[in-house]
Amino acid sequence: MSALRKRVKRLEGESDGGLSVLVADSFNDGVPVIGTVWVRGQTYEREGGESQEQFLARVERTSGTTIERP
Repeated sequence: MSALRKRVKRLEGESDGGLSVLVADSFNDGVPVIGTVWVRGQTYEREGGESQEQFLARVERTSGTTIERP
């Protein structure tokens, strides 16, 4: 995750501050299974038992950002 943080921080410095990064932990029939999201310098991890939609909704509520679903 450290390498990802460094790369995202570099990208964030080049963007307008609205950068969001979704990290797929795996793929299910070609559909990404998101477990980590980086929004405005904050890393959010999916909690056990939380569906992907619940996780992304929690990140949106907490961060005040709308996330486009893959």
